[in-house]
Amino acid sequence: VVNASDNKVVSATDLLPDEQVWVMIGEKGTLARTTSPELAPIPKKPTEQPVALLEANTQDILYLFAANGQAVSLPVYQLPQSRELGVGTHWADLTGLTRRDHLAAALIRPFNAQGYLFMATLGGVVKRVELDDLPGITTEPFTVMNVPTDDALGWVRITNGEDHIVLVTAAGQAIRFKEEEVRPMGLPAGGVFGIKLANEADGLVALDVVKPGTYLWSVTDNGLAKATHIDEYPTQGRYGQGVINMRLPQEAAEVVAAVIGSEDTAIIVTTAVGSTKQLKIKDTTIGGRNIKPRPLLKTGPRNQVTGAVIMAARPDELEGELETAVPQQMSLLK
Repeated sequence: VVNASDNKVVSATDLLPDEQVWVMIGEKGTLARTTSPELAPIPKKPTEQPVALLEANTQDILYLFAANGQAVSLPVYQLPQSRELGVGTHWADLTGLTRRDHLAAALIRPFNAQGYLFMATLGGVVKRVELDDLPGITTEPFTVMNVPTDDALGWVRITNGEDHIVLVTAAGQAIRFKEEEVRPMGLPAGGVFGIKLANEADGLVALDVVKPGTYLWSVTDNGLAKATHIDEYPTQGRYGQGVINMRLPQEAAEVVAAVIGSEDTAIIVTTAVGSTKQLKIKDTTIGGRNIKPRPLLKTGPRNQVTGAVIMAARPDELEGELETAVPQQMSLLK
């Protein structure tokens, strides 16, 4: 479209509403966007626990990724509006995915964003694809990764092509490597191994993108947490054993979630009984990789920590490249 008064080209995106909102996804599948740029406080025991809280613009695209490697995309402006988490429409009622599908990840993509998708499975397989390979808006499922039936997609991040990746395991290990070690592949392809797991019971609990001056925060099933500066994790080659991220105390079975953030990054910890605890990384014990984790909250046999979510800032377009600021959370799989 050309504006006759000044000969400027007006794209279809320019005709869409231009509003800052938050996209909220709950554990029961409820999907909605806020009615304002502010996100309502998450109560200590919400009606539905959060699994993704994503800052967005109404001109952006929301991508949803299922555990079997299928994905769909929705325009943010078409999402149902709500003032609070837990009120909205099930994502299966808005897309070609079904309620039998397990939602694994979600992210916001600005309309003309460039870069890559970096993804990982619970079994430690990683894959990278170019953002331009993704279809624009389609509620019909498409394959983003060929995932074996004995594995599941768990995380998807946007990267700029020169980022460093961190993978964290349940057994307390972590590996950091350059994303360029994983060559871009087509959508239907599988992936390559990113880290050597300790045993058959081990698995990934986090994939994240390194940011300067940040910390890797980790929490165990029984609520023990610690944070370590990201510089403590040396860059290695892909598919190694990594380095110790947390020495698991005898009373802890495994690491269940990890995120990368600054000292002021706010984290929402979720539990099996439906309660949440909000804190900042600086409220946690900070030290070297071997530092002893400290209790965050009281847990018990029926009240284990299930995950951790942060409020993810919207990715910004900078000179054609993407400044990564994407969802940082445990896998949405339960």
